[in-house]
Amino acid sequence: MSTTGGHVWDAVHHFLDFLEIMKEDIGLDQPNVRVVELGAGCGYLGMVIGRNLPNLEELCLTEMVWGNALEHLEYNISINQDRIPIDSVQTRACDWSLFQDTPATDSERPQDYDYLRQTSWDFVIGSELVYNEAGVHMLPNVMAALTSPKTHIYYCHSKHRYDKMDMDFFANLEAAGLCWEEVRAKNVPAPPPSPPPLTELFPRMRFAIFHIWRPSSN
Repeated sequence: MSTTGGHVWDAVHHFLDFLEIMKEDIGLDQPNVRVVELGAGCGYLGMVIGRNLPNLEELCLTEMVWGNALEHLEYNISINQDRIPIDSVQTRACDWSLFQDTPATDSERPQDYDYLRQTSWDFVIGSELVYNEAGVHMLPNVMAALTSPKTHIYYCHSKHRYDKMDMDFFANLEAAGLCWEEVRAKNVPAPPPSPPPLTELFPRMRFAIFHIWRPSSN
């Protein structure tokens, strides 16, 4: 495997704590909920959600085919079948380049692209996906393409790891028609104020969770 998806990043544990505390408040535990994870990597985040929320209508974990990332994800799910309700979990190839203004035409599994675009998702989730140009420029368009006004995106991120990428990522979210705000679980103290981007040589990194959504046209 030649991608970053073979590692469980620390932000995932922070994200899972948030989802466990807030699942009722945000509606994640409601009936008939469909969830798609972008950049699922080794599948840890999605599989824990599947274990903790066995009544989800659908939990779709996505990865790219390149670098054997999707194959690795599918293998991890297969060896954990005794721990998660496997009937509600599926995997799909997700080539982010297909969601751009000038999409690629050589996708290995175009049927997965069609399925992801045509399904009405209640939640789109992801963690630590902005670390290169693909995350900065492509991910906002993927999020926008999979989102309707009823969809909630929750994304967990190491803030101040790459300040310039963060700035460009949030600007691209807005350019794609999406709104965003940092959120935290109830009864969790507010973090210390963040320094303005690019003002400190070594700013203190911290985990941050962002709620991203498409505003209603009303």
